[in-house]
Amino acid sequence: MFFRISISLLLLILVPLSPALAHEKKLAEWTFMVFMNGDNNLEEFAMNDFEEMAKVGSTDDVNVVVQIDRTDAYDSSYGDWTGTLRFRVAKDMTPTPDEAVQNLGEVNMGDGAALRAFVEWARAAYPAKRYALVIWNHGQGWKFRLATNISAVRKAERDALATFVAKREKAVAAVDAKKRSLPVFASNQIVPGSLRSVSDDDSSNDTLYNRELEESLRPILVDQPLDLIGYDACLMAMIETVYSVRELAKVMVASEELEPGAGWNYELVVDKLVRSPGMDARKLGQSIVEAYEKNYGPSGVNDETTTLSAIDLAQAPRLAVYTSALADKLAAFVAANAGQLQNIRGFYEIAYGYIQGYELEYSVDLDLLAEKLIAQSNDQNVIRAAQDLRAAIREAVVANYAGQLARKERGSRGIAIYFPPTGYYFWTVDPDYRGYLESNRSYPVEFVQHHLWDNFLVSSYFHDAPGP
Repeated sequence: MFFRISISLLLLILVPLSPALAHEKKLAEWTFMVFMNGDNNLEEFAMNDFEEMAKVGSTDDVNVVVQIDRTDAYDSSYGDWTGTLRFRVAKDMTPTPDEAVQNLGEVNMGDGAALRAFVEWARAAYPAKRYALVIWNHGQGWKFRLATNISAVRKAERDALATFVAKREKAVAAVDAKKRSLPVFASNQIVPGSLRSVSDDDSSNDTLYNRELEESLRPILVDQPLDLIGYDACLMAMIETVYSVRELAKVMVASEELEPGAGWNYELVVDKLVRSPGMDARKLGQSIVEAYEKNYGPSGVNDETTTLSAIDLAQAPRLAVYTSALADKLAAFVAANAGQLQNIRGFYEIAYGYIQGYELEYSVDLDLLAEKLIAQSNDQNVIRAAQDLRAAIREAVVANYAGQLARKERGSRGIAIYFPPTGYYFWTVDPDYRGYLESNRSYPVEFVQHHLWDNFLVSSYFHDAPGP
């Protein structure tokens, strides 16, 4: 017996434990996973955010695990390496290949299979009681990218779209990487699809569709959903996104508005988690929102346009049902009160993603819309439905921050919805309107398939629909 024990001790001394085995001794409280796609014009911010995480680093209770993809086009720091590396972030670590746990070579971070592989690996290598996943990159609201292939558009739309593209490219070039919004595309570039997405991978010319994210993660999360899913990206705090991930996690964190290029402050987020590792998903969601407010609010850089919210995904089905009920009542109201809807909805002043010439004013705050309907519709059916929806929103929003302008001009109470200002913007100016139709079969939007908001928009704007 003594001999066997001695040999075992000797083996423990001579053979180092693998990272996975080393962390099996004590089950961590959290594994905080960041799917960081820097293979685009946000590369510099990816390096900065890694540095923020490394100011705190992992502990026995909290694993901070990152998969980073880089490009050779925008940032040359840390040896200007390219490809994809995985890290368990330690205090004062640098994002270099020799510090990485794994070197994967080039990975298409716009592919759902890559996201699934990362989550599977992180949970197996660094098991914990709770898991958070952050999707880090560009975000485009409910849609994919605004199509820019003028030659593929119906003849009746070409003149309007040509003007639109010229304005958009000028505006996006001016914005550059200052906002986590739309990258610049050439006017003749073919951009397929009409769908919501996040995570643009320039090297692979691919992006991660919302439906693709949902379908890639559902098989591995069906028995153990994530505790939190976050989008460090623009425009993702919409009911369409909430509904798509309702079965994947308990809490979702995202922004209704464009995010600054610097995104979340990970030093603040990780520090709070490390100091209080026993927090649950709701507390972590609240903590992330509080960190965002500390960073961008009056005590920080004071960006009054910023927003962030944490949403209880268990409330997603109820929220969708009440939105459908309101859509049903609104359809009847619009039929009887032609011209009233645009007055209630408003134009630029309440829409997200607005930068002069950017032409992305399609999503509005759902609670502000309901409030305006109660005040202006004079229809008791609409008023009751809007009141029910507002109650459901209050139940769903765990935490919400909005800068002064974001709150004053757009409401910004936590959840947005797709709502173009007029039928012209739906059918003609927005080349991606087909993605919001039930007939769309290319990565269809579940909220559109299951609920009535799209029916309301189509019926209300049908008179503006272009001919074949």
